[in-house]
Amino acid sequence: MADATAGLLAKQEILEVLHRYCRGIDRRHAELLKDCFHEDSVHEQGGFKGPSKDFCAIALERVTPLPVTHHQLGSVLIELAGDAAKSEAYFTAFHRVPATGPGQGLFSPTGSERDLFVGGRYLDSWARRDGRWRITARRGVYDWQGPGGGP
Repeated sequence: MADATAGLLAKQEILEVLHRYCRGIDRRHAELLKDCFHEDSVHEQGGFKGPSKDFCAIALERVTPLPVTHHQLGSVLIELAGDAAKSEAYFTAFHRVPATGPGQGLFSPTGSERDLFVGGRYLDSWARRDGRWRITARRGVYDWQGPGGGP
């Protein structure tokens, strides 16, 4: 019974870190975002491959000009192995892209305000260090993207 309880608590902590990541991006909160990753965490998402702290800085730079951004988690599977874990979390992201301004990549302005939806998965490796679960490696996979109906 104690092992089952410990496993449930570990999964709940991992799930909360995943939700804090979404909140950190959406609220443009650098410290909250940084706290989701161990210092040596690596990241691969879109065209980026490198330290997670660098990805987070770039991601915040890209979403800051957006008037609205919203990340939501769907199915989350977590596999524990002692003080390590793997997870797959489906996400849907909504972004309101302004008509003009400093945007790049998916967020490039087109001359008219638009809504952009992206769906994908966060494939994460985890470690519990000093009693805290944090991501050690993330691969963000974009499964689909498309425009929305606009305002």
